[in-house]
Amino acid sequence: MYMPLSRRIILLVRSRVKALTLTVLAIGIIQLPNLVSGDPTLLAEGFRDIFLFLCLVLPLIFASGGVSADFRSGMARLWLQKPIDPVRFYLSRFSEGFLVSLVCALLALGATRLGTAALGQPDETSQLLGYLAYVLTVACVVFGFSSWIARGSTLVVIGFLGASAAARGMGVTDLLGRPWNWLFDAILVPIPAVRGFRDFVVGTSDAFWIPSAQILAYGIGWTALGALGVWYTVNKGRLPHAEQS
Repeated sequence: MYMPLSRRIILLVRSRVKALTLTVLAIGIIQLPNLVSGDPTLLAEGFRDIFLFLCLVLPLIFASGGVSADFRSGMARLWLQKPIDPVRFYLSRFSEGFLVSLVCALLALGATRLGTAALGQPDETSQLLGYLAYVLTVACVVFGFSSWIARGSTLVVIGFLGASAAARGMGVTDLLGRPWNWLFDAILVPIPAVRGFRDFVVGTSDAFWIPSAQILAYGIGWTALGALGVWYTVNKGRLPHAEQS
């Protein structure tokens, strides 16, 4: 707030370079069989998988820690001594993390497009664009958890994402009766909505407003939960004192 946006973005990126580098290396190792196969089709598939992983991981890297790290160390007390609303302050921090995540995902999309074109593979940019919705949903989930859980919030988010994928895959929401199926459908990551949005972008479906509204509502809900967590922590005196160096 008291520093130019460009400067804050640079500091955020610099603080996450190590985590980003390790993540890219880990994803590259996982995709190593496809990358060294020499088969253009497998190589292009590996590039697409890496892009999907990055859409899920980038928000974990850039959006996490903005709230929980401050709450855990007590730095929030120093920030909030300035005349600024705490909810607005941390919503701004969250927005910056989401913005950096989205820009990095778009850069990864461009690199993926160039890689598949160099391999002579079909252009699947429209399909990959649909995955960008995960950047928004994951970033909002990260913010929602980090404002309530000071320690281990990133691990909790990873567990939540895995549980959501498993529950969707097993059709848990279809097995439950009302109103539990509505509740779980609202809480779990909206994978069907993301697929519907991707189908529209690809051109295999005319449905746009419903999946888009579901994704937007999901993001707003988790962001509101995160804002509520910030307000509760600050106003209920749950902030620790700043650590002394």
